[in-house]
Amino acid sequence: MKLIETGTVLEGKYEILKQIGKGGTAVVYLAMDNKINKQWAIKRVKKATTDHNNQIVYQNFITESNLMKRLDHPALPRIVDIIDDGEEISVVMDYIEGKSLSRVIKNHGAQPEELVVKWSKVLCDVLRYLHSQNPPIIYRDMKPGNVMLKPDGNIMLIDFGIAREYKVESSNDTVPMATPGFAPPEQTTGVCKTDARTDIYSLGVTMFNLLTAVDPRTTQDYDIKKYNPAYSGGLQKIILKCTERMPENRYQTCEELMFALEHYNEFDDNYRKKLKKKLTAFCVVSGLAVVMLGCGIGFNTYAGYINTQDYDNLIGIAATSDITDRIENYKAAIAIYPEKINAYLLLLDAYTEGASPDEQDFTAQDSNDFIAVYNQYSKNIDKTSNDWLELNYQIGLAYFYYYKDANGNDSQRAKFTRAYEYFNTVNTSENEKYKNYKTAKSYYNTCSFYKTFVTSTNNINEPNKNDFENLLQSFKDCIENIEDYDASNSGHTKLTMYTEIFNMLDSNATAFAKTGVDKQSIIDVLDTVHSKTAEIVVSQEASTKLQDDINSNYESFKTDIESAYAAVGGVN
Repeated sequence: MKLIETGTVLEGKYEILKQIGKGGTAVVYLAMDNKINKQWAIKRVKKATTDHNNQIVYQNFITESNLMKRLDHPALPRIVDIIDDGEEISVVMDYIEGKSLSRVIKNHGAQPEELVVKWSKVLCDVLRYLHSQNPPIIYRDMKPGNVMLKPDGNIMLIDFGIAREYKVESSNDTVPMATPGFAPPEQTTGVCKTDARTDIYSLGVTMFNLLTAVDPRTTQDYDIKKYNPAYSGGLQKIILKCTERMPENRYQTCEELMFALEHYNEFDDNYRKKLKKKLTAFCVVSGLAVVMLGCGIGFNTYAGYINTQDYDNLIGIAATSDITDRIENYKAAIAIYPEKINAYLLLLDAYTEGASPDEQDFTAQDSNDFIAVYNQYSKNIDKTSNDWLELNYQIGLAYFYYYKDANGNDSQRAKFTRAYEYFNTVNTSENEKYKNYKTAKSYYNTCSFYKTFVTSTNNINEPNKNDFENLLQSFKDCIENIEDYDASNSGHTKLTMYTEIFNMLDSNATAFAKTGVDKQSIIDVLDTVHSKTAEIVVSQEASTKLQDDINSNYESFKTDIESAYAAVGGVN
């Protein structure tokens, strides 16, 4: 294929800086976007010819591009542009600095247990995200060579060349493509279709490879303790379960695997000994139940009484107690009565708790731990009940206000995209009688706009006047509905919402003007937020900073809006 010379400018903005990779049919360049002064990677592939190998590479390239175009996860690179010049296809994507984990193994050998567990949680979360797509996306090529370690210590999953959308009606995969050593039997033989359990197997082998530096092509024994007896027995069990040859013997979902990774030390034999002591205590209670049966007291009545007492005691633990104890108690309560939402809400509060109401956060680890419990037990909650709506509404709020992604970022992108699915659960017409329906709908509309038009990598989606007017109405509804919020952190919560609205008004000023949205309607929302901010009395540093930021930005944001409308040739 024809190489591009350094200095060539594509599409009037992408200046080629240098070639950074080359294969038989693809070349990757480092380019500078001169309009926004940002570096991108540009991958070019020659369009399909009569050559069979080139056709396969080209088709995989198109599949990869189309899949990645609609994905949004902090550990996945984004595609921001696709250029077709008739002979070659160029995909503009995030430039990922760093080195692959396979290179890390080659240079430094086996990696520390805690670091591997940390990386594995991130990869498990990425796979969870891919499997949650509609239809699910099966990655099918998990291995250290496809994981980039960035200079800041975070990792990203790359190369979607053989990923496939999972189709229920398909009985098997048409082409058994795989990386030898990392792929499970069903993928290498093509006898049965690949699904989420395929990726779980490959992640298990990846963990084994990172912990031992042993090439998995040379062995089918993935017992890490044979290579280092000091490794956790819990982690040993997890990897062996991931790499079972029969898919039905592995973890069935990434949620199950994530829960295991979050608690891998609890699977050690020493921990099991502690459980035996608890079992002895249980037997004593069971024996008492038998005695009560002899006295004419029904076992079910007795067991129900014990369960109710236990549940109430577990969720009644004081807020001043150790946070770890509270979390474990709430989890135990959920296991007793998974159909009741009280313990879920208390658990969510515990995970978002900070040193003060103004310092709350909901970290990626908190999120993973909570959602693992939610996925395991919430199926017992009546999906037609207000309890189900309330639980999802509160989860949405936790993500909307407090979420920080795996890199510690609390960006709108991270928060709104995670909150979206939970507000979406509430946002259906049959739920109009639910007390927080209107507020949930406002949050949903805001998250939906942001997910569709702001974080989307599909350049086809462009918001029009109606989209922006609906967004403004959502802002107004949020401002109105939050007036009734009177919790201890209400001041900080309101200021957080006001800050988000303020920033979105300013960042979209030019788009508002270009699509013909009435300028005064934007100014009115800005003025309302400013006046509402002045009414709030706060003392905590985090809250006063938000209040000061809104006040100090008010005049400049107003000027930005005026300037944007003047720049497009008129004032509405």
